[in-house]
Amino acid sequence: MGNVYAVDAEQNLILYSTGNYICLRTSVKENLTRPIVLCNDYASNLSDLVYNNTIYYVYQNTNRDIILRSVIEQNDLYKISSRNTPDCFYPQIAAIQKSLILFYFVKNPVNNSYCLKSLLPLQPEQKFSLPGTLFSSKETPASPGEAVFSSLPALHILSVGEALLVHLSHDTEEFIFSINESLQCDKLGKNQEIPSLTQAELDKNKELLAETQKQISELRSELLGRDQLIQSIRRQYEELMDTAMKYRDEAVKWHNKFYGK
Repeated sequence: MGNVYAVDAEQNLILYSTGNYICLRTSVKENLTRPIVLCNDYASNLSDLVYNNTIYYVYQNTNRDIILRSVIEQNDLYKISSRNTPDCFYPQIAAIQKSLILFYFVKNPVNNSYCLKSLLPLQPEQKFSLPGTLFSSKETPASPGEAVFSSLPALHILSVGEALLVHLSHDTEEFIFSINESLQCDKLGKNQEIPSLTQAELDKNKELLAETQKQISELRSELLGRDQLIQSIRRQYEELMDTAMKYRDEAVKWHNKFYGK
């Protein structure tokens, strides 16, 4: 998986995962630079975005820690250790105005329930969490604390104008709420108005989506082509080695025949 970020009309930055690596490449027109390895302990759940003119990304490493970094430095900007907080799932980052928000789920080992957590990783002194009342329903009673679910929900986050629109689905239930630039959360009902984009913003998002899909498709094709080339070279090398071994065995046989062992 990967995302493409446009720098200008001819240059793009491509952030993607492959195996245990997260890599960054630059495309200039039809040319791709060599990949820069950002980490070698990637396991799952890569989430990335542009914030303050820098690409930030979060992932879970092979130790199941949640790691937040940016592409301009190798140090961890924020870390949730699996030793201190085991059974964390699906970290996602979102940005609104001056705030970067980290969402993730934690499993309670006592009753196997899942709790939705949220915090500001770059502003640890400022507290932010989603009130449990946002998720009140017949199946999920209202609670002033954190949202707790009997099974792992699906979480989707969308930037809409100057707000974040958060959609969470759990079994047959769905919850939609908005987060504004002041980090205030409002639950949206079925008949409530959802913040809307202007036509210009919609058109721009469609163009960016189409361009991103095109860049990802081209990147996948190129990587596939290179993988096929490497496989072909490997097969040719193995065939040459096999032939060389046969020639060597044949030479040894004739040498022993005429000169003895």
